[in-house]
Amino acid sequence: MHDRNPSSNYLTEEAYRNYLANNVYNESRFIYPISNSDWQDEEDLEYVKFGSKCILREIEVIIPENADFQNSGIELEEENPQTFEFCRLIAAKYRDQVLCSESERRVSVSPELELVLQLDEWAHPDISGEELPSSSETFKLIAKMLETGNKQAYKATGKQNTHWVNWPEAGTL
Repeated sequence: MHDRNPSSNYLTEEAYRNYLANNVYNESRFIYPISNSDWQDEEDLEYVKFGSKCILREIEVIIPENADFQNSGIELEEENPQTFEFCRLIAAKYRDQVLCSESERRVSVSPELELVLQLDEWAHPDISGEELPSSSETFKLIAKMLETGNKQAYKATGKQNTHWVNWPEAGTL
């Protein structure tokens, strides 16, 4: 791990040492592309406030009218848009601002390490059912690529399904 969280992020030096011992190959880093929270309904954060705006990486995004959601293919479950529906809308309209920048993606990665694979779409297993990632072509191909070091080993043949339209219940569970 590169550039780990400092010990000052922990209550005690012992807590920091325990964290390192239990997370040798794991470092959680969180990126928040939306810098304000007043776009959500104060009484129920599952809903957005009409007429408010979110600040998405210094871009002001006004909560749109319901027709704008429909024009983007987002069918609202209720009259007032829910947070996950708004997130789908901004992901469609402001994709590059929602996704991590290269420096954010590499925050815990040693600078000398080379990017070997970056996927924007893939065939993801439905892990809420009986399908395990280990049975998925995608994850088998990624494992093969990592095992062999052959970047060409990843040649997916399955239907890509990571777009939210393929997971209509996502955000509602």
